[in-house]
Order: sequence, then structure tokens, then C-alpha cells
Amino acid sequence: MEGESFQSKLDSKPSSPLMVPGTNNSFHTLQAKQKNTTNSSSPRRLVQDVMEKTQYSQERLATFSFGQTLPSFLLFSSPKKDIWGYRRSYRLKIYSTSEQRLTPETQEDLAFSWARYSLAVSKYSDSEQYSTSIYNQNHPWDPPVVFEDFLQDSENIEDQDLVAWVTVGFSHGPHSEAAPYMASSRNFVGFLLLPFNFFYITEKHPATSATDISDTGSLGAGSA
Repeated sequence: MEGESFQSKLDSKPSSPLMVPGTNNSFHTLQAKQKNTTNSSSPRRLVQDVMEKTQYSQERLATFSFGQTLPSFLLFSSPKKDIWGYRRSYRLKIYSTSEQRLTPETQEDLAFSWARYSLAVSKYSDSEQYSTSIYNQNHPWDPPVVFEDFLQDSENIEDQDLVAWVTVGFSHGPHSEAAPYMASSRNFVGFLLLPFNFFYITEKHPATSATDISDTGSLGAGSA
């Protein structure tokens, strides 16, 4: 059995341009739920699908372990709102098939504690530039960088400069068809950042199919 995992650090710094712009963001999730409800025009009870929002205020709460089902929508949002009153956000979508093989009880786990989570959200810190070190593999029992320490102080992450630590990977079971290439049950892993209530159509031109899109530059610095 062979597993491959890697972690990406997403923030708003120039060296990592993939994250939501600005340094004043929050993290929340949306998850579809079924809710029993009634209708005034009918005595029967109905089942309705609703989106349940969860706001995360501390680092320790905003961690998602491998094997844990992720909420449908992982959202990093600005305090700036669109014309309908929704916070401008970016949705993080993660594709991964790997699971953490080490457990906290194993001595080597400390050096690879970043692999415990498919997603962890933290407040930016100059002292937390990397989740691991090349020297961790030389001394995994007392590693120089322990990712788990980044989350222990459980700092506030509401309207802060946020960092998303995203870990993806896949597992490979050897079989005769794998030579000389390594195949997996899914041939891709990774993540996407998608606008969510970030853009909107402001005007349609009747004579053409062209549309004007909202000017996000007017949002200014420090926000999405």
C-alpha cells in the first residue's frame, strides 16, 4: 500500500495569490439539512431542504480531520457585501481520496501532524511560514516544526488575515496493471477556489449578448 499526500498554504500574500484578497476575512460553512415544517394551507407536515450556516470563531474549531465528511460549502468571506446583502466570498472545494495512516499514538506522527487534517484554518503569523521542515524526517520523534502547535493557541479567526492549510492525496494499491505507471481509484486530486456571491450581472445589453460585471476593484484593500 502506498499513499501520497501534500499540503498547500493559501493566504493573501503576494507569494500565495490563490487565497481571497485582503486581510480581513472570516470562515464559515454551509451544509444542506432536511427540516420538518408545516404549511398554513395544508395540515400535513412537509420536509424541506435548507442550508445550515456554521460560523467558526477559533482556529481549533476550524479543523477538519481526514475521514471526516466536509461540509458542502467551505467559504472565506469579506465583510463587504453585495447588493443583496450577502458577504462576498470564495468557496474552497477539495478533491482528495487519501486518509491519514498515522495516528497520534505513533511516535512518528508528530513530524507529520499536518497530514491529520484535510483543512485547517488559522490566523496568519510570521512565525508560521511552513507546516513542516526538511529536518522533520531526520528526527521525527522531536521535529523542529510541529504543525499541531499552530492550532494549540486557538486564536480568533473572525475578520482576520486567514490562512487555509489544505491537504490532499491519494492511495495506491499495487496490482499487475499498475506497471510501469501508478494508478489510483481517482486520477486527480487538488482543490479549487470559486467565487461565491462575489460577482453579479449589473446590466444586459439588448442588442448583444454582452453583459457588464460588477467592479470588484471598488472593494478596496483589506477585504475580498
